Amino acid sequence: MADRVTSVWVLGNQLSHEDNSALRTAPRDAPVVMIESLPQALSRPFSRMRIALIWSAMRHFAQELRREGRAVEYHAVGREPSPGDEATFVDILRTHIERRGTERLLVMAPADWTMHGYIAKARRHLGIAIEVTSDRHFVSGHGTPERAAEANPAMSPDALTRELRRRCRILVDAKGEPEGGQWFFEAKGKRPEEGKRPSIPRIEPDDITREVIATVQARFPDRVGDLDQFGYPVCRHDALQWLEDFVEQRLPTWGDHHDTMEHGRSVLSQSMLSPALNLGLLGPLEVAARVERAYQAGGVPLPAAVGFIRDLLGWREFVHTVHWTRSPGHAESNFFDARRPLPEFLWTGETRCACLADIIHRSLATAHASRSERLMVLGNYLLMIGADPAAACEWFGSVFADAWEWCAVPNTIGVALWADGGVMASKPYAASANYISRLSDHCAHCGLDHTTREGPDACPFNYLYWNFVVNSRPRLGHVPRMSKAFEHLDRLGAREITLCASQTARHLEEIGVGGPPKAS
Repeated sequence: MADRVTSVWVLGNQLSHEDNSALRTAPRDAPVVMIESLPQALSRPFSRMRIALIWSAMRHFAQELRREGRAVEYHAVGREPSPGDEATFVDILRTHIERRGTERLLVMAPADWTMHGYIAKARRHLGIAIEVTSDRHFVSGHGTPERAAEANPAMSPDALTRELRRRCRILVDAKGEPEGGQWFFEAKGKRPEEGKRPSIPRIEPDDITREVIATVQARFPDRVGDLDQFGYPVCRHDALQWLEDFVEQRLPTWGDHHDTMEHGRSVLSQSMLSPALNLGLLGPLEVAARVERAYQAGGVPLPAAVGFIRDLLGWREFVHTVHWTRSPGHAESNFFDARRPLPEFLWTGETRCACLADIIHRSLATAHASRSERLMVLGNYLLMIGADPAAACEWFGSVFADAWEWCAVPNTIGVALWADGGVMASKPYAASANYISRLSDHCAHCGLDHTTREGPDACPFNYLYWNFVVNSRPRLGHVPRMSKAFEHLDRLGAREITLCASQTARHLEEIGVGGPPKAS
């Protein structure tokens, strides 16, 4: 019996030669179909930087496949509108199948729940066998949606880190015990000294990227994203360059500075590898192995290597597991019944708070912000004003280059806004201006007073924080890590509580989201 005619569908975040299991399973002469979807790009107000990154990386990957001798059918969005602009994934796949006589379509399991739905739709409408192969971009062992649903969502990131380090033999001895005698080290969280701030290498756009940029500028003229600053890695060669630069320049101080913030700078010791990792240009195990080698060569302190690998293997894998075990309902979680719309300044950066203004301006321009900036400034603020989690999730998922659904939904819903009631974090990450002042220099650049809760120039983070503590107490009284906040609240006094409530109401009116939240 002759082999069935096979095609391979490569999704936009599966750009790996070695780890794309569909490509490795298919015959070498199987045609590959890749699709730039205009309807998908129009479905949300995605940053132009994000769209350009994905489409350029896809086009570079298609070029690499052709150089390997593979037949690639690539559906690109053109600069000018065309009759095919409204074609869906199913439409394009159907045309490909009819043209090629395809009887079997292979696709690697998607990282995102919504993309899983598109594949299910294709199964219903195309009338051929669609085989989903294991997702090899994660190492936890649940490579297909069916297996992901069986994963243990109760396993903490630290427990997962220990399990994966033992399984993959990373920074452990022959008995599976941790290098240095302990699994984790406390991060110092201090700001770097003057003059010790490594720069980030900029990848100069090549002809492919310049064509993509021109297309994105033409098709999305009103979207955010300063494409003149585009410099992300768009192929494996570029991604490996960024990995080496991180290991050599920033990993040695990662344990000291990765959670700190500095006015005007997105990157201190952060890796900046998540866009490449989430596209498949780098694999998590190869990054972990490179970090381990750097430690063994004496160029990286053990706490930095251990801390980064905890984020890479423990947290990243944990987030992916939560996405698959909690979807599709996780994105609709709303523990606090928060219903306020997002303030308009999230799309302009026009606010008196220097930390918010700086981070938003940079995020809108470059499609990047550090974890602390996203969580402890942006997410913290939206949590405390009672922003609608679904709206916040759409904003984070639209603005940032690395924010695919599998990571954007859990990190926004479960961590930043605690909208799932503690599935991912043991307490809400709410904090006053004191935290921001301690881990950044933003307050030194601000005309507001970060030391007070009272008056027109008081930092909103102060009164918003105590108003949040007051209002959330009925829902959070059972949360152990909130006990100190409630003890402090009991010492605050009625006047201060009333003051914070009135200051909060005034602030909400000023940013255009005042009045009673909309009904559920």
